[in-house]
Amino acid sequence: MLAPKHRKRFIFLKVLCGFYFFSHNQALHAEKLLIFAASSLAKPLQEITDIYQKETSTRVNISFASSSTLARQIIKGAPADIYISANHKWMEFLIRKKPFIGKSKQEILSNKLVIITQQSQFSSIKNLTGNSIRKLLKDSRLAMGDPDHVPAGIYGKQALIYLKLWQQIRNRLARTTNARAVLNLVEQGETVAGIVYSSDAHMSEKVRVVFNFPSATHDRISYWAALTKKNRLTAGVDFFKILFSPNSKLVFKEHGFLVK
Repeated sequence: MLAPKHRKRFIFLKVLCGFYFFSHNQALHAEKLLIFAASSLAKPLQEITDIYQKETSTRVNISFASSSTLARQIIKGAPADIYISANHKWMEFLIRKKPFIGKSKQEILSNKLVIITQQSQFSSIKNLTGNSIRKLLKDSRLAMGDPDHVPAGIYGKQALIYLKLWQQIRNRLARTTNARAVLNLVEQGETVAGIVYSSDAHMSEKVRVVFNFPSATHDRISYWAALTKKNRLTAGVDFFKILFSPNSKLVFKEHGFLVK
């Protein structure tokens, strides 16, 4: 008999397999799609894609990286069909270069910002101060996405500036090229703590959240999706709609994201 946790997951997956729209138009789906998406979306987006591919003849490839890296690649001619950014800034950057993309732009998700440590270390931090940061890090560094271009790092820098901690911590950062790399560093013990999205921490049994940044400390975290080709494939338009469906929202929610 399945344990309660696994039984819940099994039932959840059975619900997902009832995606009625995945098979309503199979004859039109003999196409290939390329999706560029923020690295923090890796698990839920792959889950949605796997189900979609089982129910259609469409093959989907996903490139996960920093939103900034992906936006620049599209501008240089990368043949992505759909782009999903972890903040509005990089979506707008892309639209300035390719204005037609703005016609399909939609907000898809939100998230929260947290500090994580390895599961066995440290208690929760009620107030993030210079003293609590020093106790937390000791001789280690704070991992975070590069605040010059990685959305999670940009939000993190905003929060640290708001809390008047940026000047103290800016030279003690372990900067990464994307949000998921921060999670990996903390999981492996390469750094004692890191700033990540709540969704990253949600799916890892190796880390725990020790501090939740109040939403007032940074810009609202918002993910945006858009179709990125003028000549849009039928499957691309259909899959884009699927991303905003109630069933896809269940997947994102299950992985710790905030959905409308």
